[in-house]
Formats: sequence, structure tokens, C-alpha cells
Amino acid sequence: MMRTRSIALPIIWLLALAIFSGCQEDRINNIPSNATVAASGDSHLTYAPTVDGTVWVYDVNSDRIDYSGPLMANQSLVINPDTKQILVDARVVSDKTLSSGDQHRIYFLASPQ
Repeated sequence: MMRTRSIALPIIWLLALAIFSGCQEDRINNIPSNATVAASGDSHLTYAPTVDGTVWVYDVNSDRIDYSGPLMANQSLVINPDTKQILVDARVVSDKTLSSGDQHRIYFLASPQ
């Protein structure tokens, strides 16, 4: 009885871990796992980091990266679905077809110091 319990408990924990880790937000393979979600939404988004790094704009509905590139401290990244543009400091960096109903996530990874 004790041996069965000592085997069953780790198996239950592994199954629970597998189930709950499957619920984590899906992310496209080209975004590093240590990048964090800086902003998320289905309308106009703005993000300005306090440190230099790399940014990814992920379109959740289309499962694609609409933009990725360097973003310096205090630069402003804007996703504007009305004009269908992504801007960095008011400079158009992407004019892919964005729709106001699409859910976007901005991922950011700080550069190593």
C-alpha cells in the first residue's frame, strides 16, 4: 500500500504539471522564452521601455510576428490598427494589414548590460 502511494503521488504531480503548463500562453517559436509581455490588447497599444532591448509585436489571431527589432530606452513603439501601422518614434516600421479586432502582444527582452 505504501509503495503504491509513493509511486502514485509523483505521477499525479507530473500529470498536473503537464496539464497546467499546457495552459500557459502560446507563443510563436521566434520569441525567446525569457521575453516578457510588455503590453497586450486589441486596440491602439503603446510601449516605451526604460532600457535598451528587442521588441516583438505578435498578432495572436494570425499567429505571426508583425514586427521585431531593437528598441532603445525611452523610444516609443505604437501599434495603430486605424492606420494599419506599427511605428517607432513616429517612424513607420511596418504597414502590414492590421485590423482593429486583432489581439496583439508586445514582447520585450532587455539587452544584456
